[in-house]
Amino acid sequence: MSTPTVLPDAEQLGLAASRMIAEHAVNAVVQRGRFSIALAGGNTPRRTYELLAAEPLRGQGPWSQVHVFRGGERCVPPDAERSNQRKARIVLLDHVPGSYTQL
Repeated sequence: MSTPTVLPDAEQLGLAASRMIAEHAVNAVVQRGRFSIALAGGNTPRRTYELLAAEPLRGQGPWSQVHVFRGGERCVPPDAERSNQRKARIVLLDHVPGSYTQL
């Protein structure tokens, strides 16, 4: 069992998580031709999504081979202020190049 990584703050967590996701996405596409990810809701992943949507990670993502799943959705309309789907779209999905499959 590996030792857990403890990071000093939310910014460092966002940096580490976004880099890990980008690396796994590229590796998955090379190995299997696609990458699947379930986007968590709430405010915790926001910085991670912002970093994935910004350069240099935005340009490194194989977005046309990404399959996006929604996780933790609230029972609200998709465009409601509290909608996790809306937040993921505004923070990440509207800003990445190419196309992706949203499931």
